[in-house]
Amino acid sequence: MTTTQAASLPILTNSDAWPLTALGLGEPMRFRMKGDRGSAQSNALSPDGRPTLASGCIPQLLDKEGRLRPQKGHSLHVINAVPDDVIEAGEQVRADGLIWVQPYESNGRVLLSITVESLVPVTAPAPKKSEA
Repeated sequence: MTTTQAASLPILTNSDAWPLTALGLGEPMRFRMKGDRGSAQSNALSPDGRPTLASGCIPQLLDKEGRLRPQKGHSLHVINAVPDDVIEAGEQVRADGLIWVQPYESNGRVLLSITVESLVPVTAPAPKKSEA
């Protein structure tokens, strides 16, 4: 008898397996905070424990017709970034490194919270595939 294990959330992947792109909004990156306003707050952490920043970008995903479309409801967070850095409005970037995907519900819609290690311009060379 073969048993299978279900995936646990958040789902961990990488930029080789899921080539994620995003569009800049021209907003500064800022540390994400958790906790109620007016009470003690702390940095929101990635699933592996590193502080995350709001990217100021909209992730792009394929629609039903296979076209790349900005997904305004989904959130995109980045680990290796500098606070107050800005990805200019309309600039296209891609994820580099590890990617965590966590579905969540908001107003009856299923959305994605996406955390990436880094965002790099799409003009940057793609990472080399590691040899198995």
